[in-house]
Amino acid sequence: MMKGSAILCLAFFVGLTAFAQPQRMTPQERTDQLAKELSLTEEQKAKVLEHFTQEQQVFQKLREESQGDREAMRAAMGKRREESNMKMKAILTEEQYAKYETLRGGMRPGGRGQQPPPGRGDKPGPGKGD
Repeated sequence: MMKGSAILCLAFFVGLTAFAQPQRMTPQERTDQLAKELSLTEEQKAKVLEHFTQEQQVFQKLREESQGDREAMRAAMGKRREESNMKMKAILTEEQYAKYETLRGGMRPGGRGQQPPPGRGDKPGPGKGD
């Protein structure tokens, strides 16, 4: 009985750990997902894949060069994200880019640049601080 409980606990924690640490998508997986969501043409798919591949290499290099300096990495990645957005805007149609922006916001719930959920953030919510 004790052995069965230990195995059950171990399985639970392994599953919890796997769930808590999602794996990064490859450039191909990101391209495939975006192709489905935005109905990309073959030409757009090729350009997006090339862009995502380059982006992955650049971000990896930035991580290595920052050597644990989170502020330096954040600043460099912020600038790079702006450049990345401009490239995506050039590849996609206006409608596709608008949907891309919506999708990107949904990928990072509560991420920087988004509005905090109601009742959170600097302003007090209903019934708080009134």
